[in-house]
Amino acid sequence: MPTKIEEQLHDAEITVEFEDQREETLVRQAVIGQDVHDWLSSDVGRWVIGAALQDQAVIEEKLISIRPNTPWRRRKITELQQQHEAIGLAVGWLSESVKLGMAAVRELKAPDE
Repeated sequence: MPTKIEEQLHDAEITVEFEDQREETLVRQAVIGQDVHDWLSSDVGRWVIGAALQDQAVIEEKLISIRPNTPWRRRKITELQQQHEAIGLAVGWLSESVKLGMAAVRELKAPDE
């Protein structure tokens, strides 16, 4: 999926030549990290993160209220734990892409060694 920068360069009929595969990878990580950061900072991104946090809080409340006395309840607890983990993983992926992007920018800005 093309990034904003790639789309803009394509529209302007500009090609980018990278020094090597490492530089291309770093630039792509930096662009994706910035795109995710921008999205997380947007109204929609903030709403999604807020909804994720709220959903996790609701799941945690449900987990506290269920006592694992029966097989049905243990299955329900497992289901809720999986939902909680899925939300955490999704937020973690977004966070990790921003961190990788920031690290890539620092590496690209570092003087050649």
